[in-house]
Amino acid sequence: MKRAYVAQNQVDAELVANRLRAAGIEVVVKLDTVAAPSIPYPSVWVEDDDLPRARELIAGRRASPGDIA
Repeated sequence: MKRAYVAQNQVDAELVANRLRAAGIEVVVKLDTVAAPSIPYPSVWVEDDDLPRARELIAGRRASPGDIA
């Protein structure tokens, strides 16, 4: 599995995970220590083969009108 997305919080991670699941992509949400070992961030992981498609869906979500930054 590969990390497709690092979220700001658990709600953000679950929203992205649900979008990917709706597209038929298997998802695992984990706590990750990317920024600093003492500050875990939720991250969304997908199977290696699904990574390009997952990143496209995530990028599309960020670019959608009406999204809150």
